[in-house]
Amino acid sequence: MRRILNIVLAAIGLIIIGISSFSVINLQRNVRAVSIGGESDSIVASRAVDAYQVQQVIDVVNSQKNLFKHLGWWGEINADSVPVMEGSTTQSKQLGQFSTINRIKVLEEVAGETINGSNLWYKIDGGKYPGAYVFSQYVDVIAQPEPPNDFTIPDGVKEGEYWVDVNLTKKILTLYLYDKPVFATYVAIGRTTNPTVIGTYRIWWKLRKDRMVGGPPAVPYYYNLPNVPYVMYYHNGYGLHGTYWHDEFGSRKSAGCTNLTQGDAKYLFNILDPVLPADKNSVLSSAENPGTVVYNHY
Repeated sequence: MRRILNIVLAAIGLIIIGISSFSVINLQRNVRAVSIGGESDSIVASRAVDAYQVQQVIDVVNSQKNLFKHLGWWGEINADSVPVMEGSTTQSKQLGQFSTINRIKVLEEVAGETINGSNLWYKIDGGKYPGAYVFSQYVDVIAQPEPPNDFTIPDGVKEGEYWVDVNLTKKILTLYLYDKPVFATYVAIGRTTNPTVIGTYRIWWKLRKDRMVGGPPAVPYYYNLPNVPYVMYYHNGYGLHGTYWHDEFGSRKSAGCTNLTQGDAKYLFNILDPVLPADKNSVLSSAENPGTVVYNHY
């Protein structure tokens, strides 16, 4: 434990010395569940660092996490009524608010308006506000999504093919290239009243956008969502898709589908089969253009 803490604090010192583009930070943050060489400890280290520096510490002591990231890293909102801004200043347009139920994906750390001695802001993916900005004080780094240590390649997946694993317990989606994990992210899955289906399926229909409508008796509430982006149906009306109406990733929030940030959904949409011609808005799978395997499990 002491050895790990010393490594963390030493890494923080090196990082602080190396950072010249941001002002001095005076925010108390926690470093939690840092893993070194496969050994995991719960660490609480109070230090004058912000979420950007904490992320750098995590990257230093566990660089393997970077192998499975796309776009950025995950954090959670630590206060209620947190303003979401169009730019990295409180003078820009406010687009909405976050609360402690929200998780966000940080795309970029940028210098903006100085608040409480810090000028560090985060450009984020969404969810509701892709490309918006949140002041860094309101974001805590969380354990980053990682692939499982043990997995079984589903039947029908050939060498050189991609496939998707959705761990419904951890709310983590992992993209594999046959036996190699290449990407992992948090998702929102079906509520207990209308859970995400388990089993192995293939994507049968891809659409750049689709309207999703539902209600009783299939689900105990009504919804009508136009222009849902990057839709990949794999079993009847169950699919992977982008989300613009919430930022509660890592939770049970959906009507049964697997909800992704808009950036993550676009990334998967461009990789997974069936191949969609550039001049088309949708494509059905076929024997000549089969869909990618999706494996949902607890």
